[in-house]
Amino acid sequence: MRRSSLIYVCLLLIAATAQVSYAQTVSPRAVLDKYCITCHNQTLKTAGLMLDKADLDHAGASADLWEKVLRKIRSREMPPPGKPRPDEATYTAMTASLEKTLDDAAAANPNPGRVAVHRLNRTEYRNA
Repeated sequence: MRRSSLIYVCLLLIAATAQVSYAQTVSPRAVLDKYCITCHNQTLKTAGLMLDKADLDHAGASADLWEKVLRKIRSREMPPPGKPRPDEATYTAMTASLEKTLDDAAAANPNPGRVAVHRLNRTEYRNA
């Protein structure tokens, strides 16, 4: 019983390592070129989305575009049924890569938003 548990844990670790190494070798641009560019290019402009010229290396400049792409990939809505679709490992790797790229861009250039109106205290009111 104990030996089978140890073997099971070892197999899980090997599978996790294989997933990580696969995720590191998947190029997001290659995945986009293979599965997305056929519809979302400057000629067809499907859904008003043009990914053929979109700069994935500077995703922070167009974070709203890449957030939209990430939502569609994470929910497995894209590519649509009937079109070639990536395997589950590619979906996972692509999602992780896009999330990391967007998180790094957000951390590098934080946007705190606008200052909310706050009520003046007595000292601030007197000094105003």
